[in-house]
Amino acid sequence: YAQWSKTAPKAPAKGTAFPYGSLKYRITKSTASQKQAGMVSVIGAKEKKKQAVIPATVTYKSYTYKVEAIARQAFQNNKKVETIRMGTNLKRIQKGAFYNCANLKSAVIGKNVTAIEEKAFMNCKKLKKINFEGQKLKSVGANALKNISSHAKIKAPKTKLARYRKLLKKKGQKKTVVIL
Repeated sequence: YAQWSKTAPKAPAKGTAFPYGSLKYRITKSTASQKQAGMVSVIGAKEKKKQAVIPATVTYKSYTYKVEAIARQAFQNNKKVETIRMGTNLKRIQKGAFYNCANLKSAVIGKNVTAIEEKAFMNCKKLKKINFEGQKLKSVGANALKNISSHAKIKAPKTKLARYRKLLKKKGQKKTVVIL
C-alpha cells in the first residue's frame, strides 16, 4: 500500500507574479511557512478601478504574504484611479509608483511607510489630499510631490508635524501646498 501524506504545496518562488483582487503582485521574498510565506510588492492594477485598496496581506496558492511595497511605476499613467488606501504592512512607495496618475485625488499613506521614493506622486495634478496614518516616515525622494495640485493639503501626525514638514520640504510641490 502506498502511504499518503498531507504535505503543503511548494511555496511559489521569488519573482512569481500573480493577481489578487483588482491588483497584481510579485513575490519579493519567499519562505517555506504557509502562515507567513514572505513578502510581495504591488506591481499594478489587474482591473482599472477608481479606488485602489492595498491590503496588509494577500494569499496565493494557500500561502499568505505581507504586502510590503508598491513597486516602481506600478500605477504609472493609470487614468482611472482616484483614491488610494495603503495597508498596514506597507513600508515603501518606490520610484514613480503613481507617476502621471491624472485623476488621483487622494492618498492615505499606511501607518508603517518609512520611505517614499523619488517621483512617487509626480504629475498627479489633481492630488489634493494626502493623509499620513503613521509616524515612521524617514525619507522622501526628490520630486516625490512635483506637480501635485497647488491646493493640496498634506495631513501629518500632530506629534511629528515639524519632522514631516522638514522631510516633505522642497519635494517639488508648489509653495501653496499646506502641510498640517
